[in-house]
Order: sequence, then C-alpha cells, then structure tokens
Amino acid sequence: MTGAAGRFVTEEVLKLKEEQRKRDWDAAYERIGQKPPKMEEVAYDGRTLFEKLQENKIKEEEEFEKMFKLSAQYRGIDEEESAFLNGMRERAAEAERKRVAEAEEEVLKYREMLASRQEAPPAIASPIASTSAAKPAARPAAKPPAPVKSKPTQRSLLAGAIKKKPSADAAKRRTSEATLDAAKQQKP
Repeated sequence: MTGAAGRFVTEEVLKLKEEQRKRDWDAAYERIGQKPPKMEEVAYDGRTLFEKLQENKIKEEEEFEKMFKLSAQYRGIDEEESAFLNGMRERAAEAERKRVAEAEEEVLKYREMLASRQEAPPAIASPIASTSAAKPAARPAAKPPAPVKSKPTQRSLLAGAIKKKPSADAAKRRTSEATLDAAKQQKP
C-alpha cells in the first residue's frame, strides 16, 4: 500500500473510529460520575474546501465594505447637537455684530474729531487778526493725502537676496585677473 491507496480511508473505517471515540468519551464520563453531553452531529457539507473558503472570504469582504461604506460613516445630528451648534452660531453672530458696531463707533468718533478740528479757530491769536475782525484769517490749504504705497512684491523683496550664478567665462576672467594682480604685487 504505497502512494494514494495507502492514504485512502473508507467511510466504514471513519464510522468505526467515530463509534470508538464515542465509547471512550462515555466511559470517561462514567468514571467521573457524570452524564456525557449530547454530541451534535455535524451536517455533511459536500462542497470542496475551496468553495467553503471562497464563501467565507466573500462574507468577510461584505462585512468590511459595510463598515466603511460612506453612508455608515455619517449620521444625522440629534436635537442636543443641533441646539449646541445653533448657540455657537448665534454667539459668533453676536460677536460679529459687536465688532461691527465698535468699528462704526470708532469711525464716527474719528469723523467728529476731524470736523471739530476744521471748525475750531486757530489756537494762536495774532494781533492783526484781532484788530481786523472784518477779514477772516486765511487758512492754509489742506495737504492732499499721501499716496497709498502698495505692498512690496516678492520680486522686489528678493532682488537683493538672490544673486545669479556666474557663468564659466566670468569665473575664468576672475581667476585670471586675480593671478595678474598677484603677479603685479610681487614684481616691485
């Protein structure tokens, strides 16, 4: 019995081994004084191992896809979360309204200050102005506002920081000039 015939096990041999195993278990439970548990018979599955493994693999892939499905990742918000988010939005809107109101108030104060400066008489009274009340004092013309300077561009900022790499000809000229200078210094 060599090869496949020596490894072949018939169904009768399998049944005999199963009966012997059952008798051994029954005897072991009798020795300890207990009833043996009922053994469930495994239903015969005529599929090949490959088919069983493929089925298990497909089930696992479906479960994995179900876990990471886009609809499973997002859920709706509940009432408590909605109330919290609405409160946050209202606080942010209130802070923005306060900021805008403060900015408007500052602008009004600034405009009032400018208007009061233009309407106020000059601080130094000249003797000529006091004697001739009929002639109003000439005010100096307001200077035009300074031109608005634009932000410096990146190119202008980097103009002094970046130097172009010298070409090979320029490098040769520098070395030859340096050797000539050195030779001139050594001659005297």
